[in-house]
Amino acid sequence: MLTIICYYEDGKSVVTSFNGTKQEAQEYYVGQAFNLGSGGREDFQLCVRVEML
Repeated sequence: MLTIICYYEDGKSVVTSFNGTKQEAQEYYVGQAFNLGSGGREDFQLCVRVEML
């Protein structure tokens, strides 16, 4: 299992786990929009880069 940082177009980043290779993580996250909102507020952001920890 990898620990990765996903970087988003608005400058936010999220640390998460991914069960796969770095290449698979990049294919899954980069170019996809994810909801980074909280408290019932939606905030969809495009993932622009993935980095392994």
